[in-house]
Amino acid sequence: MTTLVEVARAAGVTAATVSNVLRNRGKVGEETRRRVLAAVEQLGYRPNLMARALVEGKPHTMALLVSSIANPFYPEFALEVERAARKLGYFLLVCNTNEDPAQERAYLDAIGGALAQGVIVMNADFVQLDALQHLRRRGVPVVLCMWERPQEPPPLPCVAVDLYQAGVLAAEHLLRLASLRLSALQDINSATALVQAADDILREQDDPGAYAAREQLAKSLAALRSTEQPDRTGLFLQLGALREQAAQLNPLVPAFEDKGGVLMDMAADGDGGSAWAEWLEKLSHYFRIQLDASQDIKPLLAGQSLSQVRLALSLALEQAQWGALHGQTQVYQQSLRQAREVLNGHFNEENPDSRALLARLDELTGQPVEVQAPDLAEALSALQAYLQRTPGAAAAEPEAPAAAEPAKEAGQ
Repeated sequence: MTTLVEVARAAGVTAATVSNVLRNRGKVGEETRRRVLAAVEQLGYRPNLMARALVEGKPHTMALLVSSIANPFYPEFALEVERAARKLGYFLLVCNTNEDPAQERAYLDAIGGALAQGVIVMNADFVQLDALQHLRRRGVPVVLCMWERPQEPPPLPCVAVDLYQAGVLAAEHLLRLASLRLSALQDINSATALVQAADDILREQDDPGAYAAREQLAKSLAALRSTEQPDRTGLFLQLGALREQAAQLNPLVPAFEDKGGVLMDMAADGDGGSAWAEWLEKLSHYFRIQLDASQDIKPLLAGQSLSQVRLALSLALEQAQWGALHGQTQVYQQSLRQAREVLNGHFNEENPDSRALLARLDELTGQPVEVQAPDLAEALSALQAYLQRTPGAAAAEPEAPAAAEPAKEAGQ
């Protein structure tokens, strides 16, 4: 392993100069600094933190004690602690106790000023406070975080969360999410659940000052529960099923019924013996002349024409699906009208498949896809007004500097 002396010899400077360059302290010329850093890189020198701690009498690490790293909150918290520690020139040592008192005691004994210069303890309800107090008496700074015993003052410097204020903030956040669900998706069911959750938080606060806010929340809940939620997913799936039927839709091939008709009548008017009468009689079995037709005859679709009609019908139904899913009534209704026009324009009324599709389109046309969502603005305003009146809102600003002192102590 390369030593500091070897780096100094390679750079042509003293060991003290190398130390000043690596710690970024003292006055060192740029040319000297470049030579030292080049020697460090060439020799692969890495500082021995344990040796430095022995020489200076203190380690350059801070310990973060957590009860379970499996808790998704702790890794995020540890990341922020590490960023703050690195700005102060410290490394962070994360100690996971797994809620095991023996493992916790082992970490505290190992830390004891040798492995860490200070200790930050998360969720102090799970730690052995006597061991922490003993550690503090030995001169190791200890700071508690997330003290959850409001009826008991913490026995050590503590950075705690105002759970009362946090609850009100959570209720406001839920109400904002409910407003977003209504405005963006018109999702009545999700908005109702979110508003109910916000009201449950205020109920747990048991604060008479929350009466006005809870009153507005109750009105919002009543309005939401009286608003019918359209089954957009169901409409989307039903239209999808109709698209599959449209892809298999075939025209009705007309069946010729040999009933004689006008040609047979003309042949009967003769004596039956002439060649003209015989010819008319034979012709009447293959052609029909209908003088009193009451409806238009649709051309028989086949090949490319049939594929184009199926595609047009499928696209109209797909557009209706989009309108149903996004609560766009105008798009939904217009698309269904286009689908009906395609069916009426290219398929005969006698076609049972097209007639069944038309019947289903008529049923779906009457289904609502859009709702008039209740306005949650008054409930949000009442909750924000209550938030400004809560004790935590008034005390948060002056208490912030005092809460920062214990954190500063851990970095000493």
